[in-house]
Amino acid sequence: NTQHTTLSMPVRKLFEFLAEQGLIQRCSLKELEHTRLGVEGGWWVRRMSPEEPKYPAMSGEPMTMLAPLKHELQSFAQHNIKPLVVFDGFFTKDRRDDSRAGKLNMAWELHYKGRGAEADALFKQTDRFISQQFIPNVMKYLNESGVDNLRAPYTSWAQLGHFSSTGLVNAVLGDLELLIFGVSRVVVNIDFEKDMVEWVDYNAILHRFALTPDQFLDTCLLAGFTLCTTYPGLLQDSVFSFKRAIDMVREHRSGHAAILYQQSLQQRRSYMDTFLRARALVKHHIIMLPNGVCEPLHKETCPSDIHNVISNRLPNELYFLISQGVISPQVVISLISGTIQDQAPFVDSVEYRQLILELTELRAKTIGLISTAMNQMFKTKIVSASKWFDNFSSETSLSHWSTLPRSILQRGARVTQKMISTELEKQKQAAVSLPLVMLMQGIVSSTPSTSELSSSAGADYPMIATPDELLFNIYYQALVMKEYLLTDNTVTVIGKVLEGVKPRFQEECMLVLELTKLAHITGNRMTTFGTPPSMAVEALPKGVILLTRVLSVLGMKFVPGAKWTGPVDWDIQAFHELTQGVHRSLRNLFEMALAGLVLRRRTALEPHEYGLVGSRLPFFQLPNTAMALVLKAFLVEGLTPAQLQKRFPECADIAGDLHNAYELWAEVMRMMTFLKDYDSIQPELLAVIENANSLMAAKRSLLGK
Repeated sequence: NTQHTTLSMPVRKLFEFLAEQGLIQRCSLKELEHTRLGVEGGWWVRRMSPEEPKYPAMSGEPMTMLAPLKHELQSFAQHNIKPLVVFDGFFTKDRRDDSRAGKLNMAWELHYKGRGAEADALFKQTDRFISQQFIPNVMKYLNESGVDNLRAPYTSWAQLGHFSSTGLVNAVLGDLELLIFGVSRVVVNIDFEKDMVEWVDYNAILHRFALTPDQFLDTCLLAGFTLCTTYPGLLQDSVFSFKRAIDMVREHRSGHAAILYQQSLQQRRSYMDTFLRARALVKHHIIMLPNGVCEPLHKETCPSDIHNVISNRLPNELYFLISQGVISPQVVISLISGTIQDQAPFVDSVEYRQLILELTELRAKTIGLISTAMNQMFKTKIVSASKWFDNFSSETSLSHWSTLPRSILQRGARVTQKMISTELEKQKQAAVSLPLVMLMQGIVSSTPSTSELSSSAGADYPMIATPDELLFNIYYQALVMKEYLLTDNTVTVIGKVLEGVKPRFQEECMLVLELTKLAHITGNRMTTFGTPPSMAVEALPKGVILLTRVLSVLGMKFVPGAKWTGPVDWDIQAFHELTQGVHRSLRNLFEMALAGLVLRRRTALEPHEYGLVGSRLPFFQLPNTAMALVLKAFLVEGLTPAQLQKRFPECADIAGDLHNAYELWAEVMRMMTFLKDYDSIQPELLAVIENANSLMAAKRSLLGK
């Protein structure tokens, strides 16, 4: 589901209060040299988010996302600071921004009126793009850079608090909420240019105000932050004071007693429940120990019903997979919470709203891949989806426990490393791919001899012992779920189309096929809501529109650190929202296929090998709309690569990227011709495709040799 989020709410007025009291200390960077510095990952990357105003009008991975991370890591290395970056797991501190849709519409309106600077300023307000959806990108970059990182089971605050208390880190860079979890030294700012560190000493706060750790926790809860609303008794005359929260707790000795004393019976009951739940969430949050075991903080005093506050205990395998970044938390969070809330896209349309409904079955199957491998509570847990366009007032139930073909869950593909290696050599391919899995169905459908099978409990259930075997099984399950294969290994018509695709274009071609199956590949403009009145609707040929749709799935190369300065397009972005929805759903499907196989104890890989498999799964990141925008100028205006380079200076190799577009289009034409031969494509769409093919052929000479 779409995840566009805002920042979490900090402890109310805590920073200002500590600054007034002189408790935000300063020192030289030398104090951090040769230290192990914990880093609150989500806060850290959001803090460094560069300004990329046109990102909401293009989506995909932000072009400037990694440049500031690279610079910060280099600065850490120069000062001999070794970071340990911890991200949130099955928990999000972000909140929905209900004002975003209005700001976006106004930004587009200003853009089409030619008021670019004002439009960019509004675009910038609509999304701080380093949110949960891009954490996998950051973790991938950190792994490639040799920087230690992990996802906590739930919040990074609690995990970093544990690391601080056990001496695994010397200090933690992050927000002041870390103090609530007992982090002894919280670094709130590092200025490498000025050689300055700003930090807060947890024990100094307790000493200054004669507070116990529990009293400081209660004070912050009453003040209000992400996990707890502000105590109404502190909002007299609409003026809030953090010092008054301290005085209230000191006077009554605890937050609990303060609430009992201050409120009427009705008010007390309402707020007390919120307060006590938040307090239990902090005191007994789930953390991961060095041996990989997950358990609550202060286990000896943990209440037996803590699952009502956090969640029912998950299998250790899921905690492991999330900690290593092998899977993203989105689907598991939906299962834990029992809800999927679809947020408004950057450009809303009739087609996008329809797509959300069309993806319901796939979402149910995806959740079912893991829920059916868990205990009875999760197997039968009700999960409902609600949507922004009806104010989240109506819900659609996802029957995740009854939508899966049992055979693929229990059996999987009978395949061995020897069989895979032989076929890779035969097909002259370097790695397992979707087309390879399709090509091997004739081999897989027959049972190999006992000598070929990996060790297992029985010949029908071979253990998956290598990364290639696991990847093959993941692909196999996903292809059955998407009906490219039937459960008896018969290849369907759509499967035969994918079978002949070049492995380098496997993701793009499958994405185009999925959009075609859903009837979203057309030559028609999108039926959008809130279309800017000032937007002049271009009379584009249907073939041009279709080409910008199909080839928008292809990425481009950019000048490192460059921001997009070229044009953006309302209609192209509206279609890109559809592509993103399908892309994200497919990624979730592949990740949960992996998780399901692990949960069913079908795998026998070394721990580090799961990360290797996760990094090889398809649909990791959808590109932005750059290719569609460049292609539109190429087809409509007839610009040469040199002219396009001047129009789009942030693109590093337009000629090379357009050659790739022609190669992908050849693959798409082969697929569409195949579907035509099987009468699996509408005549009206076929006519538009043929027109598009003529357009591509007519412009081919602009590329030269």
